[in-house]
Amino acid sequence: MGEAVDDVLEYTDTFLFDIKAVDEQTHIRAVGQSNKIILDNLRYIDKANKRIEVRIPFVPGYNDMEIPTIANLLTELKTLACVKLLPYHDFAQDKYTAVGVLRDSSSDR
Repeated sequence: MGEAVDDVLEYTDTFLFDIKAVDEQTHIRAVGQSNKIILDNLRYIDKANKRIEVRIPFVPGYNDMEIPTIANLLTELKTLACVKLLPYHDFAQDKYTAVGVLRDSSSDR
């Protein structure tokens, strides 16, 4: 596992994770990169017996079909303390589009 995780294990009580998808291709489509490191770190930290809180940003059209798969993953974790399902909003979409951070994806949904 990554040296960075090992460096903070003994100093950290709770690890926070955002899980957008378990399926790698769904994650790449939504975020632009793989989720392999995220999922590997999640399992590694669980095996290290550290408390884990998971947030699931729910984005209709991107990860709505992933919720059962995410739930299955979470049932494997023995140190899971909290799960929060976050509702989707696009409050910053216009600002991000204006500064070129994101393309306007309203036609993608």
